[in-house]
Order: sequence, then structure tokens, then C-alpha cells
Amino acid sequence: MIDTHLGDDADVGKLFDFMAGVSTISELAQVPITAGSTLRIGGDMVIGNRLVGGISAVGICNRVLARRNIKVGDKILMTEGAGGGTITTTAIYSGNHHVVNETLNIKFLEAS
Repeated sequence: MIDTHLGDDADVGKLFDFMAGVSTISELAQVPITAGSTLRIGGDMVIGNRLVGGISAVGICNRVLARRNIKVGDKILMTEGAGGGTITTTAIYSGNHHVVNETLNIKFLEAS
């Protein structure tokens, strides 16, 4: 599930960029996006060009997959580098798209 909210002055392009990123990870992880909501921000946050939101998953698992519980054979999705996801997001929103290919490094690992 994906829930996003845009400020009154927000460029809808931010929403498209956000969804492109979420869709890419969804496809790579083979986890479908099944529901979502896109609204304008209300209350005190209405003024400005903010994009806020959250992503959640609902399901049943046999065990919680916290880092401390990783076992041999578990699949792990991670971004490599220090702050790669943050730098990539900043690059996208500041129009420095050339930085994304240099910074975002997604790997699927298998715990061993």
C-alpha cells in the first residue's frame, strides 16, 4: 500500500518520480502494489511544495524478518554505500538525475 500527499504548490511530477521509484523496487522485489491513495495535504502543511507519504505491507509471515533474525538463505534487499538512497532521492528532487546512476546501487543478496 502506498499513501502520498502533495502540498498545494507541489509539482505533480514529484508524485510521478516517487511512484517510478516505488514501482521499480516493487518489480525488482516481485512484491505487487495492491492499493494506494493520493491526496492533497491538509491542515497546517497545505502551503508549500511538500510531498509526504508512506509505504506499508500487509501480510502473514512465519517469522519477523528483523536484521537480528536473518538466517542462511533469506533474501535481502539493500542499497549499498553510505546514504545512497538519501543521496539518490536528493538528486532526483534537485534535478541532478545524472547522479542517480552513480549513487543508487540496489542488490539482492542471499544470507550465507
